[in-house]
Parts: sequence; C-alpha cells; structure tokens
Amino acid sequence: MNAFSIKTMVVSILLGLALAVGCSAANEQPQPVDMITITTTVPASPKSAIPISVCEGCQFSITLPSNPTTGYMWRLNNQPDITIVKHIDNVYNAPKVAMPGAGGEEVWTFQGLKKGTAQIVLEYARPWEKDVPPIKSQGFIVTVL
Repeated sequence: MNAFSIKTMVVSILLGLALAVGCSAANEQPQPVDMITITTTVPASPKSAIPISVCEGCQFSITLPSNPTTGYMWRLNNQPDITIVKHIDNVYNAPKVAMPGAGGEEVWTFQGLKKGTAQIVLEYARPWEKDVPPIKSQGFIVTVL
C-alpha cells in the first residue's frame, strides 16, 4: 500500500469511529451535570436569544463581559418564570491583570427547577439612568429537561 491509501484508510476508520460514538450518544439520555457555564460576548443582534438546556435541579451560569468602572452593569430585564428557573446569584469578577479601566466579567447563576421553558433577558445599563435604554441586551431561552 502507498502512503495515500494508508492515510485514506486511517481517515475512514476515524470517521467510522466518530459516527459510531455520535450515534450511540444520540440514543442515550442527557447525563446530568453539576454546573453549566455559558460565556458570551453578546452578539451584535440582541434579538437572537441563546438557547440553554439544563436538567431539573441543575445550576447554570451565564458569564458576560462587564466593566463597572464605566458605571454599566448587567441587570435582569424580566423576571424569568420562577416556577421553572430561579435566579441564585450574580457576582462581578475583576480582570486577572490589574489595569486601570480594564473590564472583567459578571457571572449570573440560575437553577433549573422543573421541566419547561423560560426566558431570561439581561441588559447592560447604568442603574441610575432610568429613562435611558441599555447599551446592550441579550436574551436566553432556557429549557429545563
């Protein structure tokens, strides 16, 4: 056999294994995990909600870039359906490199309570500016399995 046919055979075997693993995984039930973390840079279109799937009882967190030195912080635009999703906590993590004006990230933690779908909308705004629209907004569609 030449080098080309060996490479072709190896690639075929690897693809076959990947398909076999993918097919067997697709037939299995999702395995519960302790924590799911979604990190986003907030897409240009705030209309596009990011889907999140989580098991009943599992916590998940949404991590967003944030810079409170500018006065902006993330806030909940809506209270998600509290029978399906519960807001646990939100914290700001400073940047790892201490530079004046450098931003960090906000971590919002929620818990999936029971099966169903709920919407979470987070807005990036200054809390004291009551009649000013947020400069960023991001929606999430949470499906509790």
